[in-house]
Amino acid sequence: ATVLIMLAAIGVSLLFDTVRGGWELILSIGAGTGLVYLLRWYWGRINAWSEISAMSAAAIGSLIAPLLGFDDFATKMIFTTLFSTTIWVPVTLLTRPTDPEHLRRFFARVMPESVVPKDAVPGSSENDVQGRSGSTTPGSSDPITGFRVYEPVWKPLLSVCLSATAIILSLVGMGQIFFGVMGLGIALVAAGLAALGLVVRKV
Repeated sequence: ATVLIMLAAIGVSLLFDTVRGGWELILSIGAGTGLVYLLRWYWGRINAWSEISAMSAAAIGSLIAPLLGFDDFATKMIFTTLFSTTIWVPVTLLTRPTDPEHLRRFFARVMPESVVPKDAVPGSSENDVQGRSGSTTPGSSDPITGFRVYEPVWKPLLSVCLSATAIILSLVGMGQIFFGVMGLGIALVAAGLAALGLVVRKV
């Protein structure tokens, strides 16, 4: 398998004239698969075929985008993301979902702070899973199953957005500092640290 991957990498590298082209391909594929990796934590219907089809469609989409007139990097990313999504969503709905017992084991091992399918949490109602039952509150343990009671889905999504904001602001801010734009750089880094502080405080 390692040899085949190496040969495939050599073959793909021959398609590019610059290193930039290779990085753009990697980023395009990442843009096409990023959504399925994120939603995997919130939509229990997503399975292995969802990820396989997303990666395959993203690779194909990034290669055919220039043939359809999407030459610049930004439009290529948008096209690849939309093309991949139109493939992996139907594949997800047409293929068999993950075994609920497998979801239970994964749930018990990882304890993700998100909403999972109702049948993936033994003994809990849908309201209990979302942390809105009358007997328990978000962040506490279910008295029957011992599983953690879940927050509404917007809270972990907010954490994702804050984390991404913290990373982007910090990176751009450090870049500004390196180029001598101290005021703007320090302000951006401070804003990034503030966003990170909100995430850490929530955890």
